[in-house]
Amino acid sequence: MRVDSPPRMKKEITSKISKLKAKIRRADGKRVIYWKVTTPKPGGGRNRRFFQNEIDADTYIEQQSIQLANHGTAGASMDERLRGAAIRANEILQPLGLDLVEAAKHYAKFISAQTGGIPLAAAVERFEKTRAGTQYSPIYQKSLSHYLKRFNEAFPNRTSRDITPSEIDNFLNGCGAAESIKTYRKFIKALFNFLIEEGQCEKNPVRKGKTEEVAYHVEILTPQQCARLLASCDADTLPAVAIGMFCGLRSSEIARLDWSKINLVEKVIILDTAVARKTGSRRVVPIHDSCVKWLSNYTKEAGAVQPSDFRKIFDRVRVRAGFKPSFSDRKDKELQALLTESQKGKAKLLPWPSNCLRHSAISYAMADCGDQSKVSTWAGNSPKMIKQHYDAQATPSAAKAFYGILPTNPGNVRAFQSKAA
Repeated sequence: MRVDSPPRMKKEITSKISKLKAKIRRADGKRVIYWKVTTPKPGGGRNRRFFQNEIDADTYIEQQSIQLANHGTAGASMDERLRGAAIRANEILQPLGLDLVEAAKHYAKFISAQTGGIPLAAAVERFEKTRAGTQYSPIYQKSLSHYLKRFNEAFPNRTSRDITPSEIDNFLNGCGAAESIKTYRKFIKALFNFLIEEGQCEKNPVRKGKTEEVAYHVEILTPQQCARLLASCDADTLPAVAIGMFCGLRSSEIARLDWSKINLVEKVIILDTAVARKTGSRRVVPIHDSCVKWLSNYTKEAGAVQPSDFRKIFDRVRVRAGFKPSFSDRKDKELQALLTESQKGKAKLLPWPSNCLRHSAISYAMADCGDQSKVSTWAGNSPKMIKQHYDAQATPSAAKAFYGILPTNPGNVRAFQSKAA
């Protein structure tokens, strides 16, 4: 398409192109007239083309003049290969209503976002250091290190910018059960959110998973399972398990709970904002009489309710009670012995339901009193959520059996204790 230029521009363009008429002597002795056209070359220098016909030379000069007016020296000197690629690219983009230049800018930005960054191993190390303070529980820190270690090992020699969402999806698909995938996704997502804040990543590559899209799922333990679990505990694990099972505290809240906040005389647990970080509000949680009896022999003036290695020793409790551990620690000989012993029996270890202690506490409380407003006050949820997810999870008779689990009741404890052994 010809572009009309102002007279001054035409003059400047024409001055860059020269046409020379000359004669050459051929091998047969005849002289032949030719026209030499010289045009500017990108980066300096000249391009020369030779024509035997003056009309062809003038046509070429006209084409070069138009190219110089539209695109400058580079456009006028575009070779046929590049010109063909531009035409094909335009044909691809035209049905989408996209401009070739804008598409190139977008792709350049995409490539730029994939390059640079810091090594993934260094990114994980920096992130873990930010979570190493007293603000985060030892259990959280250990879990973070465990899950991110495997993620880091899956992507050696990679940076914070060049891991794609598809690669992360493939990694998560090989992480086992849905709850494990959910935990991996939570920690990896937190890592990349940190990297975005640090300017080492443009966008979080962790996509929303199916486990996050499904409805809120509540699964509780039966009274018999609860009794067997308590009977399988020892002095280090029983207080935390009893508080989670009867009082419904979140696992993160129990990990931060101190004995000084537990009053067995008034039968309450005081959760201040330093402990109840998820809700950010202070709560007073009642302690049921059954729970008081379980805790009475273990209470202290002060100190952590839950030991720092709780997750490790609680895995043993789970196996003794007939449940699968969170993960198999090869160095834990006691756990390995329990797993070996369980394989000899006919009954298989059951999966551990997610948040089942808290879910059981709230569900049996709703079956006992039926007051979602009262339960929501100490559970740290809205009445609507309590009603929607925890009502009708247990029957009144099951709640009676649940609250009847006592350490001094041989029918509830010793029978299950022998089975667990």
